[in-house]
Amino acid sequence: GLHGIAVMDGLVRAGAEAVLIERAADILPQFGPQVTRLAHDALARRSTVLKGTRVERARSRRGRIESLELSGGRVLPVDFVVLTAGILPATDLLARAGAHLAPDGSAYVTERAETSLAGIFACGICVSVPHLWSGMHLWSAQGAIADKTAQVAGANAAGGDARLAPLAGTLIRRVLDLSIARTALTAGR
Repeated sequence: GLHGIAVMDGLVRAGAEAVLIERAADILPQFGPQVTRLAHDALARRSTVLKGTRVERARSRRGRIESLELSGGRVLPVDFVVLTAGILPATDLLARAGAHLAPDGSAYVTERAETSLAGIFACGICVSVPHLWSGMHLWSAQGAIADKTAQVAGANAAGGDARLAPLAGTLIRRVLDLSIARTALTAGR
């Protein structure tokens, strides 16, 4: 995912011998197959990329992880492990209160960051915001979106009248010597 690639970028640039273990069939599928292949190749030139691989267990000694046992039985010695895991919207409280949620579990919000419950605002990585080109609500766990929705929700909860600009769907990621980006509508969303 995006965070795992950012960690790998930093580790490799710092001179670490790094291994990316991705349980999915490919890295960065949200960029489409051609860009995903470019990102994979850029990373694989300077590190090890294991796709379609799961960590079955960590082996430790004296409280320190020394190796990872991977699917297929391979044992990978390690000095340290950085775990980046996918996230899901945490909207249980809103669901119990009767808010209208998207199929992915995120809360639909208006341009004022208001939920379907009058006077209840939501923000952060749990909300779906209107998309600039399609008008549909989309969920994206990006820090910039979380920050902007928090600013708008806070201002409006305090009596203001702030508005969100529609989401353009832009993602930018550096993968060592390669920068990849997407914007607007993509085949995936």
